[in-house]
Amino acid sequence: MAVTFRINGQLMTRREFIRRKARRGSSKPGSPMFTGAYRNGLASIALGCNPSQVEDFNRELAEHGKTSRYRPDGTLMLASRAERNELMRARGLHDNDAGYGDFAGQ
Repeated sequence: MAVTFRINGQLMTRREFIRRKARRGSSKPGSPMFTGAYRNGLASIALGCNPSQVEDFNRELAEHGKTSRYRPDGTLMLASRAERNELMRARGLHDNDAGYGDFAGQ
């Protein structure tokens, strides 16, 4: 069975396929597609807190070994998807737009 390479139905050589994929923004040929949303932390207002509670909430996160932190304005900076899921589960929150593998609520 021969391997064929196509983009939008156009047949091309392996070299042309790799060159065009790299031009479209993929970091490396064959690399998984991801948004990189958590690279610098993902800001969540919904999981945030009142600015007067930031110190208490940050202390609680540190006690539980979480790397996410609250900003002075109460916005939560999430460090990873896993922590987002754990925090949502702990607070009993629901996400109507949860993606595959995200905690959506009970």
